[in-house]
Amino acid sequence: MWYKEGKIFNDIKSIRKNMEKTSLPRALSDEFLETLGFDKIQYDVQPEHANVQRVVEGPVEERETGVFRAWLVEDMFQDIIQEDGSTLTKLEQEANYLQGLEGE
Repeated sequence: MWYKEGKIFNDIKSIRKNMEKTSLPRALSDEFLETLGFDKIQYDVQPEHANVQRVVEGPVEERETGVFRAWLVEDMFQDIIQEDGSTLTKLEQEANYLQGLEGE
């Protein structure tokens, strides 16, 4: 993935489409794209998280050392109102999930 001027480009095809009016060589190397002002997106190390959390891709951040994809830690569960009007709480879901892990 590449980054330039606030935009994320997932592949070379999207870079070519963005630069339609520019003559580009058939093969685009990382070094050549850097000369055009594109930064290769680097990934941070994923943070540690609890069994009832998950790690998802976060925003792209420009730093002095480059452009990085951050990670976000999210809870896996949230309170749910069921069809009968009762609430299945986050804590109940977490307990059920952890109990299922122990049974494996």
